[in-house]
Amino acid sequence: VLIAVGVLMLFRHRRAGSSGAPTADDEINFASLFSESSQAAASDRFRGGNVSATFGSAELDLRNAEAADGAATVNASVLFGQVTLRVPSDWAVDVRSSATFGSIESERTEPSEPRATLTVTGSCLFGGIVITS
Repeated sequence: VLIAVGVLMLFRHRRAGSSGAPTADDEINFASLFSESSQAAASDRFRGGNVSATFGSAELDLRNAEAADGAATVNASVLFGQVTLRVPSDWAVDVRSSATFGSIESERTEPSEPRATLTVTGSCLFGGIVITS
């Protein structure tokens, strides 16, 4: 049963699309399991999504996206891995995540007059969440 669940997770992961090709979807959900994956958003009404990295790394690039009604929420879950969020330089970021034996780091300067706000929720256990522009 455990092997079947693992195989299903791997095939589901591939179908979710982690090629890095920009998507116009308003929500993005993908996971990285023992691998490295990336996804780019190009939606003009981006609402958010879920990104997880378990023993791997995942990158979500939002620099070509427009937030729906000026706000979006991304849930980032990390277990022994890293999630990198690339955010437009004119968006504010509100971090509401927790880190246990890990870190959540912002490598950007907050804009004085933000065009949109990205709320980052989720958890980080033995890994990291990096927010950059």
